Parts: sequence; C-alpha cells; structure tokens
Amino acid sequence: VFIYKVVLDMFDAPSEYRKLIAENPALDEDIRIEYLELFDKCAAEDFKKYVRMEFKTELKKAEQQE
Repeated sequence: VFIYKVVLDMFDAPSEYRKLIAENPALDEDIRIEYLELFDKCAAEDFKKYVRMEFKTELKKAEQQE
C-alpha cells in the first residue's frame, strides 16, 4: 500500500499531515494507530515505494443495514 502523492501535496510537509491524523479526535483510536504505522512505514521509504501492511481495522464505513 502507499499514500497518494496528491494527498501529501496538500501539506507543506508530510509531518503536518501526520500531525493532523495524530491529533484528530474524530478518528477511532485503532484506526489512528494503524494509519500512523502506515504513514511511518511510507516515510521510511521517502513516500516513493509501496509498503507491506496487514490492516486489522476497516478503513471504510460498513454498509448500512435496512
């Protein structure tokens, strides 16, 4: 997986994006932790390579039940 460059380009520095994620109270704690792990792995590759992640959280909304 990777983080799209267009997302990173919205910020002056990738660290600003990481801070936004880390300090966002609306995010589920498990998702926040996992996303920060993804961010740090991508940062270690200078955001130029895919990284391996086995996600334990669901990063999309579950379908609504009727």
